[in-house]
Amino acid sequence: MRLAYELGFANSCLFTRDHVTFVSLDGISFARPVPIGSLLRLTSYIVHSASSENYPALVHVWVHADVVDLETGTEQRTNDFRFTWGRENGPPLKRMVVPKTYGEAMQWLEGRRALEMGSEIRKLRRRS
Repeated sequence: MRLAYELGFANSCLFTRDHVTFVSLDGISFARPVPIGSLLRLTSYIVHSASSENYPALVHVWVHADVVDLETGTEQRTNDFRFTWGRENGPPLKRMVVPKTYGEAMQWLEGRRALEMGSEIRKLRRRS
């Protein structure tokens, strides 16, 4: 889990070209157990980016964890992590995610929904 967090952070920093801070953990799915001593392949994707009044740059990141079978080279998905990272200062984000395929468009839409839901939750917390 720590490695997924660090990969998501690194990918967000590279995308925004600046230091980002953790905003939220939007979801974790555990598809299957990871045996001790297994080789993991972690893959990170920026699925959506936006700007808001409190965060000039918001980035929604998915990290997939796959166990690699060393004998056959096959991979099995074990976990999915969804993080939101933000930058509190500076100019609005100039780069944006543009999906190219139907699958990427569905991920983009889920990322947008996660950012919108997180924004609404943060507004409610500020009021109380």
